[in-house]
Amino acid sequence: MKHVTIIAVPKALGSAVTIPLEMLSAANDIARSRRQLDKLVTIELASGVDSTDLQLSGGLRISCQATLGAIKNSDLIFVPGIWGNPRATIPKLQPLLRWLVEQYKAGSTLCSIVT
Repeated sequence: MKHVTIIAVPKALGSAVTIPLEMLSAANDIARSRRQLDKLVTIELASGVDSTDLQLSGGLRISCQATLGAIKNSDLIFVPGIWGNPRATIPKLQPLLRWLVEQYKAGSTLCSIVT
C-alpha cells in the first residue's frame, strides 16, 4: 500500500492541507466501494514542527496524527504553501527541510498545491 504524507506547518494555507486530504480520502472511498483494495493509500497528516496541534492561516486549528520524526518513509509528500512572506518561517523549518531532502533521496515524490 502506498503511503502519502500531507504536511502541515504554522501559517500554512488551509487549502494546501485540506484539498489533498479530501481528494485522497474520496479516492480511497471509491476504491473501497469498488472493492479495489489494491488501490488504497495510507494517508497521514503530519506536523512539520514539534507540536501536533497547529494554527494555519486564517486561524484554522488542526490536530495532526504525527510529527515527521515518526514517519520513516513516504511515497508521496504534499508540502503546503505558507501565507505571506515565508522568509521569517523558513529558518524555523530546518528539520522539515532536512526530512524532505532525505525522503527525496530515498525516492519520495514531493509536490504542493498552492494558489
